[in-house]
Amino acid sequence: MDENCFKALDQRDQLPEVSVGTHPWNYAAIIQYADPPALPADNTSEPTKELEVDEALGKGIMIRNKKQMYKVASGKNWFTIFPRGLTITSFHEPLHWYHKTLTDKDGRIQITIGKLRNICWLDVSGKFQTVTLSQGIKYEIVLHVKSVDAEIVKFDAPVSFKITLPDGCKVDGERNFKELLKGGSWKDISLHEFMMTTENVGELQFCIYEHGGTWKSEIELGGISFKPKTTITPRPSNRQQQNVDAQQQQQNVDTQQQ
Repeated sequence: MDENCFKALDQRDQLPEVSVGTHPWNYAAIIQYADPPALPADNTSEPTKELEVDEALGKGIMIRNKKQMYKVASGKNWFTIFPRGLTITSFHEPLHWYHKTLTDKDGRIQITIGKLRNICWLDVSGKFQTVTLSQGIKYEIVLHVKSVDAEIVKFDAPVSFKITLPDGCKVDGERNFKELLKGGSWKDISLHEFMMTTENVGELQFCIYEHGGTWKSEIELGGISFKPKTTITPRPSNRQQQNVDAQQQQQNVDTQQQ
């Protein structure tokens, strides 16, 4: 998901959806964790089953007890971990966090985000198994966050982050929420980019934190995404390819008759 999806859950991301026949190599293993199940009934015809799976993956499906979303864009795997799938200090204490539900128009997708009421020790961490990411693709780690107040962002100190990749590479930095969150709309805050290689297969760890003495409040946390940075034109479906071949054959015939 990107910032546009959080603005309106029924909107589609900018990367095109996959077409028939372009499933990533490990999609079948991933959707075994779908909640509810995403596979069509066994008695569904193969062409229909193929199309239904394509449509589900293009729009996104909930997996792992609805703590994550898995989608496919341009044949590349894309994951979002929602707050319930992260380790967040005092997340289940109503004094500090309020749980808010977002639902798309047709009720197909429903996610739980966190609204920060007031906290001093901000700490959001998690782990992700990169074996589910598409090989040879550059990925961007993105934090989805929003300021409740469009004018005043109640974060005086920069927010720090640490990321440890499976290959041992460690990255740290900070982001100025006070500047980045102005406007009161969902923002995609880029934390890091990396190439998904065989060396990076394994557990990726991350932590976003601000442990200073300042109080922080009035933001909404949507989650963190591992989204493909590289866009590749999706392979045409069998039907699309047949149409192209037919048009090419007709053009050849017309040329020969001239």
